[in-house]
Amino acid sequence: MFKKMVMAFIAVCFIFSIAPINNNEASAMYVPIIIKHNQPVKTDWKYAYKSNAGVKRSAPKLGYTSGVANRTGESVSRSLGFDKTNSISASVSANLFKTIQSEIGYSIGKTKTKGVSHNSGSLQKGEYVKFYENRSYQVTKVTLQRRNDSKTQCIIENKVVYTYKEQEPQITVKYCKKDKKGKEICY
Repeated sequence: MFKKMVMAFIAVCFIFSIAPINNNEASAMYVPIIIKHNQPVKTDWKYAYKSNAGVKRSAPKLGYTSGVANRTGESVSRSLGFDKTNSISASVSANLFKTIQSEIGYSIGKTKTKGVSHNSGSLQKGEYVKFYENRSYQVTKVTLQRRNDSKTQCIIENKVVYTYKEQEPQITVKYCKKDKKGKEICY
């Protein structure tokens, strides 16, 4: 009995599967659906926003040591020429490079030579000075974004680059002398 019912069910299904359908909605259900499988699409990196990342300072570096003063009252002057260069932490496309420059408000990669000087106070006989240079940079964090559209989702990718605007270097002075044993004492 069960076999007869199964056979009858299969026959009915076969008849309906080959029967012509006149209803447009019903025919739409049986039309094969063609799905285009597009390749993932990535857009170019675009400027998103910027924020101040503070000031980066280098460690003080000895730039110059003077000779020993022959008499009391001598002073020493130190002039420091430096290339004021603004830079970016990563390579970016030319178009994006211009956009970042306009957003942060200064040009990147151009060198401008400047100078700074510092004078010591009056030295005692036998004293000398050491000039230390400390470079500093104003840092700006720039966030770039691009869309990565895949078959199933849209992902926003972020990339962070930093720009460095060189500030005028600081010069500090240490006054030094040698004691009777030849040991250097700086203050």
